[in-house]
Amino acid sequence: MATIQLRMKEPESWRLSNDKAKAEGKKSGSYADLFGHRTWRRHALLGMVLSCAGVIGLWGIGVFSSDLVGDIVTLNLSKAGESAAAINKGKQLWMSLNLLCFNVGAFAGMLVFTRVAVNLGRKKAFGMFFAGSLLVTVFVFQMIGKISGRYDILWMAPLMGFFHLSVFAGFSIYLPELFPTRLRATGVSFCYNVGRYLAALGPFTLGALAANFGKKAQEAAVASAPQGITDAAMAALKSAAKIDAFRDAASWMCLIFLLGIIVLPLLPETKDQPLPED
Repeated sequence: MATIQLRMKEPESWRLSNDKAKAEGKKSGSYADLFGHRTWRRHALLGMVLSCAGVIGLWGIGVFSSDLVGDIVTLNLSKAGESAAAINKGKQLWMSLNLLCFNVGAFAGMLVFTRVAVNLGRKKAFGMFFAGSLLVTVFVFQMIGKISGRYDILWMAPLMGFFHLSVFAGFSIYLPELFPTRLRATGVSFCYNVGRYLAALGPFTLGALAANFGKKAQEAAVASAPQGITDAAMAALKSAAKIDAFRDAASWMCLIFLLGIIVLPLLPETKDQPLPED
């Protein structure tokens, strides 16, 4: 950090903008100027909504795929009569593998998003990848474990990671293009970080939906259970109902991706455009 602070020079464009702002009595990085200007205020608020869609999608849905994987593996190994130690080991292994595969897909998704944004435009790229996130996430949460058992993770997790993390590459490209030099860091910080704070509601919402759906699903499972069912079979029935409820809760949460699509027509296209200045 000391080397960076001492040896890295400020960009010429920033120094010129800062000098101009001082000469005009303006302040660089001012929130008052950011929200006092109609265009920059509009960009800040819409950029925040755009960021919320991506951040909630990742931290309110995507990362919880590992919890679903853990429950599926636990149920399957329990049915197979495995010991508690073997069940826990298998659960941790496949949950970790799910996150690994998720991030492998994320790496590819960020590279592809960048290319699409350069060739087709920022707004088209966001629209394509938010739509892909919605469709793929619903598919993965509904189908993982139903096609090839736990091995579904090996291709479904990378597919979901590909779309979920791709838009984060877009944020680093697009958000800075919405603000003038003297307010750029402030505007980007507001869009992304306020989005992160609001995204904290995502896990709470998912948990509330899963609890509500799970309670109803387990009650229905108990009501439909045959007479004389063993305790072990009943426990498995309840676990399966809980898993299905979690699948549905996560699928409903995917509506958040529509927010990212809806806000796009209100934002400017910045492809091949000069950076804005005031």
